[in-house]
Amino acid sequence: MLAVSDNFEAGERNAARQIIDYWGGEGSFDAMQDAAQGYCRTTAGSNVLDWRSVKTTYINHEDLAQLNIPALVVRGGLAIPSMVAITDALTRSLPNVRPAVVDGASHFLITTHADDCVRLLSIFLAEVTT
Repeated sequence: MLAVSDNFEAGERNAARQIIDYWGGEGSFDAMQDAAQGYCRTTAGSNVLDWRSVKTTYINHEDLAQLNIPALVVRGGLAIPSMVAITDALTRSLPNVRPAVVDGASHFLITTHADDCVRLLSIFLAEVTT
């Protein structure tokens, strides 16, 4: 994601395309409505800062194992390998976790598969609050 940061710093208007297409697959940015593309362009700087912080943040299995709170870890069935690795690591490390996969969804599942996400979250919350 260094290229995204460099392109953003250089004033590249569509640096956000690289971020969106990385997580959602080639063409994801172009498939968005104009308003969504504009929002992504406007907030690209925040995303670049998020990526920079990843270089200095390290959380290990032992840290996560101490978080004995209910956790729902959801990813899309079409998620890229790095997201699969992240969610798999969380699932292995968190002691009270419920993993879920939304078939046919990629990284942006809360917008493309909102009903599935609401259903998963509703079931999870009903179980952990009773």
